[in-house]
Amino acid sequence: MRAAEAAGAFLILCVAPAPAAAAQTLQFDIRPGRLSDALVALGEQARITIDASDPVLATLPSRAVRGRMTVDGALARLLAGTGYSFRFVAPGAVRIVRRPVPPPRRL
Repeated sequence: MRAAEAAGAFLILCVAPAPAAAAQTLQFDIRPGRLSDALVALGEQARITIDASDPVLATLPSRAVRGRMTVDGALARLLAGTGYSFRFVAPGAVRIVRRPVPPPRRL
């Protein structure tokens, strides 16, 4: 079992880009659909790991993201208006998080 774990860890390290890769311009072709599916497609196209474990993501629609842009730009476009944002937690690893809801304004 240890050999299988080592092989899996090696695969993750090989797929994860160097830290500068987040700033590189890449070609994206992500179709509209469910946000969870679009995040999987973005991760595959950018060769990054995306932690999108919130089940609500499967219920939200996503927009198409097409063209040359950075990973940050693609994630920002994909998540715009969804109530979610992202943060890099390691080189080549992104976590999708719900944006905090601002407290109601007092009049």
